[in-house]
Amino acid sequence: AERQRDVETAGLGAQRATLARDVAAAWLDVYYAERSRAALERLVGQFQLQVDTLAAGVARGRLSTADAFMARSALEQANDRIIEQDRLIARARIVLAALIGEDAQRPLAGEPDTTAFAHPREHLVARLNEHPELRIQEQREALARAEVDVARSSAKSDWSLEVGYGYRAPAFDNMLTVMVSIDLPWQKERRQDRDIASRLAEVDQARALRENARRVHEAEVRGWFADFDTAERRIERFERTLLPLARERSSAALAAYRGGRGELGPVLDAERAVTETELGLNQVLAERAKAWASLNYLYPQGALQ
Repeated sequence: AERQRDVETAGLGAQRATLARDVAAAWLDVYYAERSRAALERLVGQFQLQVDTLAAGVARGRLSTADAFMARSALEQANDRIIEQDRLIARARIVLAALIGEDAQRPLAGEPDTTAFAHPREHLVARLNEHPELRIQEQREALARAEVDVARSSAKSDWSLEVGYGYRAPAFDNMLTVMVSIDLPWQKERRQDRDIASRLAEVDQARALRENARRVHEAEVRGWFADFDTAERRIERFERTLLPLARERSSAALAAYRGGRGELGPVLDAERAVTETELGLNQVLAERAKAWASLNYLYPQGALQ
């Protein structure tokens, strides 16, 4: 009974750890979906500025009617992307609400530090035996061993003593009874021995399942580390190279356009390129955050202190 209780307790701990990871992942989905929307809003703002100047440019003969249609089309396409992004935000909020209820509709707090873990990084693999799911398998193996002990005890003779006192009607004498019973295992090789062998097989099965679960979870953890480290390198590349290049291209195209040496099309393309690069960076940040959440909430908080 105690081993069965331990299995249930381990299962509860695993459910709590899984819930914490699910909530963190859902929260991050909302956060980065809203961050992507902000990037699209900046794009719409840039296109709107271009559209607002179209009338004067066409009147002076600097811009053609085709340029005006191109700018308005780019603006409407950007607005359509915001509508689609609103759908993604709404769906992310729905998933979060399924986990935490009405609080999912509240404004989000600031971004967590997704570069630091609650537990030392080396402990996440070295102390994998404390993984909540592996704790369940460990307790199931202990339960199987306890059932072997119970089966073995049934193969041994036992005895019991029962004493009873009967108070009867006045017409009869009171009665005292003493009963001794002794268990005599009968056909032990067909009954008790087979039961013990069956329980021992269950122990072997539980041990094999635990070892298999350990390999699976170790591969899972190492995979999350690979995702995290790759995202770290890509984020650095976006921030140091890709995004500055996109912004420089946009500035150059805008300067040429204002100086009369360029056309409107390259300006719109450059602005789109900046936004696409920002969205790409946001996607990589989300990937790192998802790997961080999976690793940071792998164990119950305080489990590895």
